Amino acid sequence: LAWYWTVWFGTAGLSYAAIGLGGVDPMMVAAKIETFMSWEPMYLQNKLDPTLGEIGLVIAVNECLEPLRLPFVVVTTKPVVNFFTKRI
Repeated sequence: LAWYWTVWFGTAGLSYAAIGLGGVDPMMVAAKIETFMSWEPMYLQNKLDPTLGEIGLVIAVNECLEPLRLPFVVVTTKPVVNFFTKRI
């Protein structure tokens, strides 16, 4: 379980860095969602704090990575456990 959360926080950090370095604006993403969902313009943007929007976007991207993260954790758990139990 500790290994899963280590990988989860690692992918969250990478997602945050990618969004920050990639220049993705959470307000623009909110505008695209409003358009896609046929909501009135500025509905989300008026209620969304940019910092919280960025955190929400990072969590959403991180959760989209779950189909890749879970098999990785399942495959690597035994080697990681063996590495730490043999060293102690």
